[in-house]
Amino acid sequence: MYKKTVLIISVILLILILNSPVSLAEDIEWKSSVDSRTLSWGDSLNVGDFTIKAEDFTKDDLVYLSISKDGAVKADAPLRFADTLEYDDEIRVYVKKVDSDVDSWTGRMSEPEVEVQVFKRGIPKIKINIESDQSTYDPKKSSESTFEIEVQVENDGDAKAENVFLEIDVGNLELTDGTLVHSFSEIKKGESSETIKLKFKTPLFWENTDISLNFDARGHDIKGDKISAKNEKVIEIKEKWGISLSKMFTQEMYINEIASSSLVIRNTGLVTLDSIEVKDHIHDNFAIKENKSLETTVSLAPGDSIKLFEYRLIPDRPGDFTIPRATAIYVTPEGNEHEITSNRPECEIEGPYITVDKQVSDQAILLDNNVEVNLNIRNRGNKDASVTLEEQLPEGAVLVEGDLKFNDIIKKGSKSSLSYTLKFEHTGEFNIPSSQVHFVDLRGHSGTVESRTITISVQDEHVSLKENDDTDISDDTEVTKDDEYDNEDVDRVQPGFEVIISLFVIAIMYIMLNRRD
Repeated sequence: MYKKTVLIISVILLILILNSPVSLAEDIEWKSSVDSRTLSWGDSLNVGDFTIKAEDFTKDDLVYLSISKDGAVKADAPLRFADTLEYDDEIRVYVKKVDSDVDSWTGRMSEPEVEVQVFKRGIPKIKINIESDQSTYDPKKSSESTFEIEVQVENDGDAKAENVFLEIDVGNLELTDGTLVHSFSEIKKGESSETIKLKFKTPLFWENTDISLNFDARGHDIKGDKISAKNEKVIEIKEKWGISLSKMFTQEMYINEIASSSLVIRNTGLVTLDSIEVKDHIHDNFAIKENKSLETTVSLAPGDSIKLFEYRLIPDRPGDFTIPRATAIYVTPEGNEHEITSNRPECEIEGPYITVDKQVSDQAILLDNNVEVNLNIRNRGNKDASVTLEEQLPEGAVLVEGDLKFNDIIKKGSKSSLSYTLKFEHTGEFNIPSSQVHFVDLRGHSGTVESRTITISVQDEHVSLKENDDTDISDDTEVTKDDEYDNEDVDRVQPGFEVIISLFVIAIMYIMLNRRD
């Protein structure tokens, strides 16, 4: 019984010894901390928590070094060239050179020195590297219904890492291939673990969602001290629903042709979509030919498409135009509203575009004065056109100077003009008719544009002057005697008042003469 008990205890001790992290001196990986430093007698060197001191020298090139920590000497020894002094597998001092500096005449040491190199134990440092072919995945694409990631534990420290354990937390993600827990007996410095490959099913969400994968690695160094590393991989998952709008529009046309437009809406997602509000928009340069509504509401199953809003339009003028987008509004079951827009087609319209502007020098003139009429004719289009015009004069107007006819080719982007002078035979209101400008291009496209009608008021010079001298009393106002008096000169004296004054003057003179007598 005693022998059996001793055997069991021995086996247990052996297992504990084998599983306990024991560092052997020959397994320690040293890292140079100080490549070279020269110490004189009594000098010291601080390396981390340790202090190295040149305690003494001998004439035969022997140096006495010590290693201290927290004020206490932990190791000391006399050393020669190429000797080392170590403490607790944490620090090593290597003697590169000893110079006792003995004077050949006196035989005494003058300034002895030692050159040392200091090493500290290398510490492993692990990190987790995570790779994926992309950072965003769209479950609506068959090629992205699953996604993969690759993981490695790298040791970029100065010693090997032992008993490394990796654990991966993926939350509610569905793992289709691979495992989430891995262990490695050791990872040497500058090396990485084998690549871990994981494959997941892409989850489905109504909205774009970021998911996190968390990685936790733990291990030990050669002395059993713990090392660890963490990392996180964030993957963006696109929403499971989708709508595409494709707007078709005539790309090239002539000004006298009809444009056509249509819209196709398609459910590109994985779920049925109800109550999608769709609206189309028309460019200001076009007028819709048919009376059609450009708003509707539709529902679509996955993969279904509908053609909407087929209509024709009439262009107003030539040029290059960007057609407005169509829009669709969809509200998810979670209550979030989304607006989807179509493409913006380009339309090029060719043809002339003739405009005319008619102006006069004055719209109110005297009978003997002239009035000048000016017409500016411009081709704002991108094709040349032949333009003709013949002015019509109102009755009572006489051409004084200029030409009433115009016939010329107006190049694209150019302008021309016509001017003439009129006078009138009598007073009154005269309407100068609108100008009728006719054009035709090389393709036979023709048309007519009109200017505005202008009214001119002609007055007689003498009548105008007499009217300026008249009072402000209107023709339908009755004039009373009081009014006449009010309008007379303010210096006028009332009748009979002169006789009274004369008699008063005679009486005064008579009284004065009698007093003298």
